[in-house]
Amino acid sequence: MTNNIGIISCSKNKSYTGSFTKLFIPGAQYTSAHGSLSGSIIQNVEVGYYREPLPLGIYTTAVSPSVKGDPDGAGGDVASIEEIELPPGSYFDGPINAFKVKNVDGFSPVLAYFDTQYPLTTDDARYS
Repeated sequence: MTNNIGIISCSKNKSYTGSFTKLFIPGAQYTSAHGSLSGSIIQNVEVGYYREPLPLGIYTTAVSPSVKGDPDGAGGDVASIEEIELPPGSYFDGPINAFKVKNVDGFSPVLAYFDTQYPLTTDDARYS
């Protein structure tokens, strides 16, 4: 069995699409002379499996299931999460097919684990 998992360090204020298995915020919370490092904020998290991109960054939802079972108590399925703040040393398990790292000073980097069998795109690749 081969290992098809890759890791990418994600930049602030960038969106990523692919087949992600985990988002990890390394480190521990601390305060230094340069300020406090206090986790990271992930926005527009699309929960589900890889989706085939269409031209101009438009995506099909045919193979992207929502989270089933009313996890937020609002009475329906949840296909995306607007914003999550993750403290250092924590992670968010997938499947995840898209997300954006919020541009906030003093926040930790994000490491994204992804399935290398599927294409990985960022804002730069999608719209260049």
